[in-house]
Amino acid sequence: MISACRRVSNVSKTKGQIQAEAFIEALYKNANTGFLSLWTLEDKKTRWFSVQNRDQLIQEAIRLRDSHNVYFGVGVRKEALSEFKRGKNEDVLSLPGVWVEIDLMSGIHAANNLPTEDDVQSILDTFSLDPSIVIHSGGGLHCYWLFDKPAEIRSVKDMQGAERMLGRFQKVFIRLAKAKGLHIDNTADLARVLRVPGTFNLKGEPKPVKTALFEPERRYSLLELLSAIQDIEATFPEETVTKAEKKHYDTEIPDAKHPDRIAKECRFIQDYLNHIESANYSEWMAALSIAAFCEDGDELVHEWSKGHSGYSEPEVDRKYTEIREKMKPRTCQTINQEFGRCNGCKHFNKINSPIALGMERKKKMSAEQSNFKRTDLGNAERLVFRHGSDIRFNSTFGKWYLWDGKRWNEDKVGRILQLAKETVRAIYDEAAKAEDPDTRKSLAEHAVRSESRARIESMVSLAKTEVPTLPEEMDNDIWLFNCENGVIDLKTGVLKPHDRNLMMTKKSSVAYDSKAECPTWLKFLSDIFQDENGKVKHDTINFLQKAVGYSLTGSTREQVLFFLYGTGRNGKSTYMNVIKDILGDYGKQTNADTFTVKKSDRVNNDIAALKGARMVAATESEEGARLAESLVKQLTGGEPVQARFLHQEYFEYVPQFKIFFTTNHKPVIRGNDEGIWRRIRLIPFTVTIPNEKLDKDLPEKLRNEMPGILKWMVEGCLKWQKEGLGVPQEVEEATNSYRDEMDTLGNFITDVCVLHPNVKTLAAELYRQYGYWCQDNGEFEITKQKFNRKLEERGFKKGRDGRGIYLTGIGINISSTGEKVNFYEKKNTNSA
Repeated sequence: MISACRRVSNVSKTKGQIQAEAFIEALYKNANTGFLSLWTLEDKKTRWFSVQNRDQLIQEAIRLRDSHNVYFGVGVRKEALSEFKRGKNEDVLSLPGVWVEIDLMSGIHAANNLPTEDDVQSILDTFSLDPSIVIHSGGGLHCYWLFDKPAEIRSVKDMQGAERMLGRFQKVFIRLAKAKGLHIDNTADLARVLRVPGTFNLKGEPKPVKTALFEPERRYSLLELLSAIQDIEATFPEETVTKAEKKHYDTEIPDAKHPDRIAKECRFIQDYLNHIESANYSEWMAALSIAAFCEDGDELVHEWSKGHSGYSEPEVDRKYTEIREKMKPRTCQTINQEFGRCNGCKHFNKINSPIALGMERKKKMSAEQSNFKRTDLGNAERLVFRHGSDIRFNSTFGKWYLWDGKRWNEDKVGRILQLAKETVRAIYDEAAKAEDPDTRKSLAEHAVRSESRARIESMVSLAKTEVPTLPEEMDNDIWLFNCENGVIDLKTGVLKPHDRNLMMTKKSSVAYDSKAECPTWLKFLSDIFQDENGKVKHDTINFLQKAVGYSLTGSTREQVLFFLYGTGRNGKSTYMNVIKDILGDYGKQTNADTFTVKKSDRVNNDIAALKGARMVAATESEEGARLAESLVKQLTGGEPVQARFLHQEYFEYVPQFKIFFTTNHKPVIRGNDEGIWRRIRLIPFTVTIPNEKLDKDLPEKLRNEMPGILKWMVEGCLKWQKEGLGVPQEVEEATNSYRDEMDTLGNFITDVCVLHPNVKTLAAELYRQYGYWCQDNGEFEITKQKFNRKLEERGFKKGRDGRGIYLTGIGINISSTGEKVNFYEKKNTNSA
């Protein structure tokens, strides 16, 4: 609360700079990437700064403060834009917290029902979480609630979720103020700019922008904030349509015949349907006010309510009747005022209500009425007119994609040419319906000419730029999994309808059933994961469930790769085949040499072909094959990679896949650094199934249980999000053993060397003995320079004297080599 915390009085320039530094540091100390911005009102210019150069931003703000009203962009931007762009919601990379901007009665504002500072204090006291920082802007209060960690925005869905959360948060305070007859503006755009403390408000008489409350250690998780929001929302009375809305509807509204258009084109409805399970009451009612006035609205209100926490058939039926009798569809204006969800919507300020998007579009002409030109371009426009919603062209890949009702499917059979031929045949229909004889004749002649191969290919070629899509637009929501009967939201486990707007090109052929079971699968796991006493290794099974659940997502935040290791007849191939089959298009199989060192650096399609995959099964590696450690670090590190298909352009993508090696031979890992070994998880398959217990029908039995196994995987995904991946003791011990086995230099030291702080040995002699040891043991011999460097990394200090370079703390165990070594004498420990 403001009154209970320390305040900072009017400040001098020095204090102003201190306040600005403390404020900016509190907001962005945990931001690692992106750009911050300063915007000035007078010249409408933006200055851009890397988040690492916060001191430069502060210096610039102080320099400008005497002559400019200085604002900063609260959200970290993805990139530095031009000096005349502040950025939009889609440009925001992360948010440090949430905020409310409250104009005060004492300021210079148009509204006359603004709160006083005491009113604001009363409103803030009603909310259960105190703000972290409050800035007095000279005309109002900017209140911030800081997150415990920055809220990252990596996808369109993340952006919509952030918009939704900020809109709900601000609406709490807007409605609390409204209950007192007071007004608070909605400032719930992610690209919002607010004033910098330590500067001046130069609107009218200059007033300092100063810190009124500063408790930056007071930080909140998203769950804490959402819980506090819901507590307040539960106290609000039910809202009904306002007079302002009713005036838009002077006549009876015809039912909208195309609710699918509303769901596709209305930003609010689209966001509501994507987050239906956590929508609040007001959002639910606003959505139902639209659904109820659609054709078959009595059914649509149920479709748009299923998954909501308060859903029940009788209640929805009652709401439907109530809405039809007493309400009208909500308007875009009131939706935006309450939920702040219309920023960037192309229809905002062009229609009164989302319901208009579903009305019959009487002005839209048929093909024969549209007067398309009788040219190749006109034919391309005809093709897009007839099929544009179902076709996309990716110029980077050089491929067409067609919507099949469940996903955007790559056109491998020339279906686009079939659609082009249908379009040509439709030109004859245009001719038949033309009233003017000359037009009819001209169209018929054009139809005949259009049947040629050249004309059809030109039509298809010219249509490419009319329906473009980019690689980064496809399969970009890492928390959605497309399956046979819908799209699974992996954050909640809720199944949603297929949606062409999600641009999903991958699909599993398995249907998701939240009630399905898989007893044969669970018994199979219990059979192949047992210790020597026959006890089931539940920790390992739990780990694998979370690992494959994690692999349903496109997240790579664990930055690990899995090695399923064991000799034959241990179940690992059966296990991986089942998981890969369930993943469908999301699962890829590749040769292990995709991830091992090759003699040539030739370009291949391997990495390009893995775009959009969630799990990659790398099959048996050759004995002695060496892991390509740099490549593996890049692929598992969440960084973009460049790849291309043969004879195509390079493109960039962020890998979403998790690598599973299934091998009887462990790849050689030469590096002993944490950068590679923190990524390795070796899961031992130690049970050998005897011939008499082999079940040749097991694969078919498991195939019949795939809906239940998919449910088991989704449960593993939810468990992973709640508990983390973790590492069971067996996996940790097996991985450490693997590391010891791969530590060639460590094994040489153990076998040949003696360690003593007062021993020093010529580096050349150590390397000579190392070479002998490698020959005797069939190990790869690293270069002398790398050998010396790795010994230094282990703490052996290098020195030089008249006899050459030596290393301190390590010597040769003469008995192990069978020959006398030219040792330096031990140092005199009594010398000063």
